[in-house]
Amino acid sequence: MTKNNISTPLDLYNTATEYTYTDMNASKVTYIATELLRKRATGVNIKSVPGTVVDGGDYAEYKVDQKAFYEMFLEVYYNKVN
Repeated sequence: MTKNNISTPLDLYNTATEYTYTDMNASKVTYIATELLRKRATGVNIKSVPGTVVDGGDYAEYKVDQKAFYEMFLEVYYNKVN
């Protein structure tokens, strides 16, 4: 979609901003999208933090499955050294 409309990442960011929290601002999102297009990235491997959504009273809360997250973290970042 971004190849056809460069504003797609910014549109998605603006739509999701009300419902999510991130340390990325609109400028960073636009920069990353532009760099991915420039480098002709054909895909991005996205991992989701394992957990469940629970009712926190006023807001929904995401409870991370600590064991599953630890295992995912090792899978992504750990390189066994012989």
